[in-house]
Amino acid sequence: MVEKLEKEKLQELLRLVYESAQGEDSINAAHLRNKLSLWNYLRIIEEIHLALPPQARILDWGCGYCQMSFFLKKIGFNVLSYDVQDAMVKTNFFREIRRDVIIGKDSIKLPFPDGSFDAVLSCGVLEHACDKEGSLAELRRILKNHGYFFIYMLPNFFSYAEFINTLMRKSDHEYKYTPGSIQKCLKENQFIVSGIKRHNLIPKCFKLNNALQKFFQRLYSNYESLLLLESGMLKMPIINIFSGTLEIVARKQ
Repeated sequence: MVEKLEKEKLQELLRLVYESAQGEDSINAAHLRNKLSLWNYLRIIEEIHLALPPQARILDWGCGYCQMSFFLKKIGFNVLSYDVQDAMVKTNFFREIRRDVIIGKDSIKLPFPDGSFDAVLSCGVLEHACDKEGSLAELRRILKNHGYFFIYMLPNFFSYAEFINTLMRKSDHEYKYTPGSIQKCLKENQFIVSGIKRHNLIPKCFKLNNALQKFFQRLYSNYESLLLLESGMLKMPIINIFSGTLEIVARKQ
């Protein structure tokens, strides 16, 4: 039985990224400058850790700043970081962890042989795919038989935060999903869904000006209490419908 990761190890990983991200002033890096957001990423890492065998080969599809690749590598996985655009980073830390990123020339086709990976991670990526059918077919192709497809940060159609962002014209999610629509989409593309849940009832990150960003960083500094509060709220059947994101575990048929 796979043991849970030690909390001290997770906190050290959080510290490394959090302190390094303070030197990256891009609004797109706001998710790395508050501990609540980072601890949420580490929760995801722990779930993957419990699902996969040691040294499993994982594709971090649309890796962005590479924080997920960094975390996964640090807990022992064989991770390949892939994106179709090069994230602009100013700190040496993020330049270093992005050093081995493969930058693709095609937004759909993946430059890997069939059955190359035990798992694919999509963390805030699938909803941005320009051709979802084509992308899902490619992901299925490069997965081993019964390989895992982990989907996180998928915008929930009923999210109150998405509704507010849309009204303010700040949403960058053209596509939003219900549990039924993502399950149907994956089934049509020959994936078997083994689990769907809602998360991010408390928004973890806001793309705001510097003054408001600093306010929320202070507010979110007591991240452990906020996560405990969120955990309780997510168990409330009606309230959790309005959570920010959906999380899906699927496997290649």
